[in-house]
Amino acid sequence: MRTFALVTILGCLSLLSITQVGCVDADYFVLDMLYPPSVCAISHCDDRMKKHLSNNFVAHSLIVISSSQQAEMRCPSPYGKYKGDSWGPTYKKTLNMYWPNLPNFSKRSQTWEDYGTCWLEWAQQYSQDEVSGAYTPPGFQEKYFDRGILLSNIANPMGALSATGSPVQLNAENDVTLIDAALQKKWGISRYHLFCQKYAGSDYLTRVRLCFDTRYNLINCNVMLKQDTRKACGQKITIPLFP
Repeated sequence: MRTFALVTILGCLSLLSITQVGCVDADYFVLDMLYPPSVCAISHCDDRMKKHLSNNFVAHSLIVISSSQQAEMRCPSPYGKYKGDSWGPTYKKTLNMYWPNLPNFSKRSQTWEDYGTCWLEWAQQYSQDEVSGAYTPPGFQEKYFDRGILLSNIANPMGALSATGSPVQLNAENDVTLIDAALQKKWGISRYHLFCQKYAGSDYLTRVRLCFDTRYNLINCNVMLKQDTRKACGQKITIPLFP
């Protein structure tokens, strides 16, 4: 135990000398996912964007939460600005499918600078396997997006909503209790948050937020962040599909 503590402290001191940022003590992570059919119904998604999208939830942000600060963490980063413009066409296509820049939501570049840098600081301190191997700066940034996409695929809200035996009707209005029943059956947790926006007189499900511990297990947690303007869903929720 003492050896582990000493290594951690030395690692943090080393990090401080390079980044001028204290140790990132993550208690858990918040995964924020968007639902493209709802977003594109409410806001315009051009045809070039739509060709990459499907009736599945996509990653929007992976946020480090620290109980000591009672807030999401934001960290100045030694890795600088978002490097996405330098990535090859194959990886860009992957991001356009699984972490797209949807209208009226923050772009990947902003998400990286707001939240990705803290995740990377944490990974370097406590999870070296996350950032080892062929990834080198600025390639470390890809690790953040890879992790968010992986967790989104694990969570897979649409898999729960469309599963055989699910009471949820897609492309229709549903009682929120039916949606909760389907999600809780898959996830085994009861604390997460559904966000909706009004469209055509109905609450359209636009995003789902849930939490993972630092070993990436789903957990119950407080998923409301300080900057949230609460857009809670009503009793009836519409889950549209692309044509």
